[in-house]
Amino acid sequence: MRRIGLVAINRIVQIFRQPRPVAALVSLCLAAFLPGFMTIPPVDRDEPSFAEATREMLNSHDYIRIKFQDRLFSHKPIGIHWLQALAAVAVGEHTDNPIWTYRLPSLIGAVLAVLATFGTGCLFFHPGVALLGAALLSVSVLLAVEARLATTDATLLLFVVIAQAGLARLYLVDGASAPSRRAALVFWSAVGFGIMLKGPVIAAVCGLTILALILTDRETSWLRPLRSSIGIGLALLIVLPWMITVGLATSGRFFTEAIGEDMLPTLLSGFEGHGAPPGYHAALFPVMFWPGSLLALLAVPWTWRHRGDASVRFCVAWIVPTWLMFELMPTKLPHYVLPTYPAIALLAARAASEMPTPFASPPGKVALLAWATASLVVSAGVALFPIMVDGRVDPLAMVTAAAVMIFAAVVIRLTARGKGRVVVVLGAFLIYWPVFHGILPGSDSMWLGWKAAQAVRAYAAHMDHRGPIVAAAGFREPSFVFLLGPATIITDGRGAADHLSRHHAGLALIDMRLREVFHARLKAGGINARLLGEVDGLNYSTGARQSLGVYVKE
Repeated sequence: MRRIGLVAINRIVQIFRQPRPVAALVSLCLAAFLPGFMTIPPVDRDEPSFAEATREMLNSHDYIRIKFQDRLFSHKPIGIHWLQALAAVAVGEHTDNPIWTYRLPSLIGAVLAVLATFGTGCLFFHPGVALLGAALLSVSVLLAVEARLATTDATLLLFVVIAQAGLARLYLVDGASAPSRRAALVFWSAVGFGIMLKGPVIAAVCGLTILALILTDRETSWLRPLRSSIGIGLALLIVLPWMITVGLATSGRFFTEAIGEDMLPTLLSGFEGHGAPPGYHAALFPVMFWPGSLLALLAVPWTWRHRGDASVRFCVAWIVPTWLMFELMPTKLPHYVLPTYPAIALLAARAASEMPTPFASPPGKVALLAWATASLVVSAGVALFPIMVDGRVDPLAMVTAAAVMIFAAVVIRLTARGKGRVVVVLGAFLIYWPVFHGILPGSDSMWLGWKAAQAVRAYAAHMDHRGPIVAAAGFREPSFVFLLGPATIITDGRGAADHLSRHHAGLALIDMRLREVFHARLKAGGINARLLGEVDGLNYSTGARQSLGVYVKE
């Protein structure tokens, strides 16, 4: 086992000395992640919340307590905010940076996670297999979305892969060797940084992997280097200083709110309406890992047949318990299972090299049906999106939808002959450029927060402001606050009327369903307000269409 592991380590070192695979993967990632990166407006609700909290941290010079307006922002640890702050300062003046500057850590994290997957795959399999696996990950729909969002998940994936690579070296190499001791330090460092990004998620993924391997192998000697006081101390050195400081600075409020208002509701119920039964992630997988989900689904029976192989067993231990954990959690969002995607991609790539007639067996036919259905869903979603959001037929969307179906037919035909592996990777580019660069930014009704902010700015440009520009009633999306600044007031109809009474040049953004309450409050104070204009669109956070009016005091 030690000899196999050292050979794999020497191979990966040799590969990274040759820039071709790395350059190819970086190019592939940028081609998949950059379309729309700068043009898609802030995506409610998490992205603008994180970005605005980071901007307020920079403005206040308080790099410990995270706030969104005047409220403590305790959704996640400080790590992502520090990374976003570095990106914002590096790009330019952070007081009015566009949203894409706060997305840079996700973009960089996603690219590095793909490269780390390639490196980890070289520990397990042939470099060609590792390259295909990393490529499948890079073009997956879920990672393509997360790489464009100023949230934690793409960056967290990088540290999950690094930590799992450290575990893999321990598992494949004699635990008493020097390389394994270094791997333990890599593992604990990655765990520490992962905790700083998203709390205990990385510890759960790695811990469940270790537990699964112990149960299957009945062997724990390979874990000896993890007991190193230096490694554990390194993780604590990364995590504890901020935890102690923020605990003291907030009198413990950060942790009570993070646990009581964010973590426990997620574990105990369908938090914020995101509940779903077990099987949710499995049902979404053919679309979320598309187009590589065809190879991943075909790999399931191959993986079962080769479960005795140590490399395969490690990947399965990485995937199965973590996947089950998220399936059993009452709260479910598609990105929760992203930490399992590198192992899935590597198994899919390994199995693809040994499937000359993949559709001959019953499992192969099921995989074919699932992937064909997913391709139909992707095609229909692209075609129908502008119709559902804007009520219009988009020629670009129709052409893209047709291209997806043609691509699916070609892939199925080539895969049946054992020749579809590279074509699967190329298929993602049929949708990423037109969807992220053209269809999404061009769907006007989709970006209600952006439209409302543009309307307020247009009217405010001709007014002499002293105090907050606008008070919004019935529209609470963080994108509106991010686009107009932390002085934006989020209130109700009465509060918006009071804002106009106090500020002669102030504006009020009113959900038109609240205008009666708004006007009644104004009338009671002897104030008249004039409607300057209306914007309407889809509030996708609530799933309802909204009409918003911009008012000024007469």
